[in-house]
Amino acid sequence: MTTIFLAIDTATPACSVALSYGKELLQYYWVAPQQHSEKVLPRIKALMAEAALSLKQIDGLVFGRGPGSFTGVRLAASIIQGLAFGLDKPVIAISSLQALAQGTYRKAGFKRVMATLDARRDEIYWAIYQEQQGLMQAQSLEQVQKPAELSFEGNVTVVGNGLTSYRSLLEKHSHLALPQYPPLFPEARDMLTLAYPLWEKGEVITAQQAIPIYIRDQII
Repeated sequence: MTTIFLAIDTATPACSVALSYGKELLQYYWVAPQQHSEKVLPRIKALMAEAALSLKQIDGLVFGRGPGSFTGVRLAASIIQGLAFGLDKPVIAISSLQALAQGTYRKAGFKRVMATLDARRDEIYWAIYQEQQGLMQAQSLEQVQKPAELSFEGNVTVVGNGLTSYRSLLEKHSHLALPQYPPLFPEARDMLTLAYPLWEKGEVITAQQAIPIYIRDQII
């Protein structure tokens, strides 16, 4: 039986919605800060229409639970909660940093990365991921720090818009490889890749449990 997943991510200046059904995958991806709330639901509707599917046919819902923009991660969680309650469907929450790492592996083949997102206030969200059987798995905790204060072991390639925002500070770490054109933001399609193994193991949550992960506790 074909499993149908709908995924959304609004945690960064980029926004994406993706749908997987069987071997088919559709995604809308755009970079339009401050416009996520206006575009997500119409894009979901368009995605379902393109696939000739109804929301009732979805088996599971996937969302980027952060870290990222406080407004963005709240938006994704609220939309997914509304859909999960209305459709009575389970939810899978995926780290925005892990999705960024997975997209990096898909696009560039990097197998060990430090996924970074600009956290503002001269800080970055970051975590290290290593490829294992095609999936980027966490090798560190998700953290928020100033780029000059990072503490980690081993060589690693930095990706994400944390690099583009703070390249000069990250250059001070000799164990970091800094590609000139790194993938910048997570995408919903990579959250789907990470969601399938969790679905198969029954690692799903309810609508009530679909909450954002901020890391930093002060809203800015």
